Amino acid sequence: MVFTSISFIYYFLPLLLICYFVVPKKFRNIILLMFSVLFYFYGELFINNVTLYYLKGYVLFIVLGVIGSTNYVKNLVIKISNGKNKKIINIFEPIYLLILLIIVTMYLIDSSYNPFLYFRF
Repeated sequence: MVFTSISFIYYFLPLLLICYFVVPKKFRNIILLMFSVLFYFYGELFINNVTLYYLKGYVLFIVLGVIGSTNYVKNLVIKISNGKNKKIINIFEPIYLLILLIIVTMYLIDSSYNPFLYFRF
């Protein structure tokens, strides 16, 4: 759906505004979420071959992103960094950064855009 389409202006937007102002204030964000999902899924299949391809290729990053966006990692680091376990963080932090650098470099080399191609190593 496009913002300038007739179906958006005459059907979708009035229905959204009516639902938004009819429901109580505490449910308005849920209404906006539901309508935004309907807006973006209109005319496009949610699961197709392209979606499955990217999901298989980036499942590790999706899972790490979901875990990293919660407070779990922050609370774990605070627990470990208190007291005598500070040496553990000092040891594992460079190892983690090196592993992260290797993974990012592997994805860069594997992708279709490869800046190293032009340097002719």
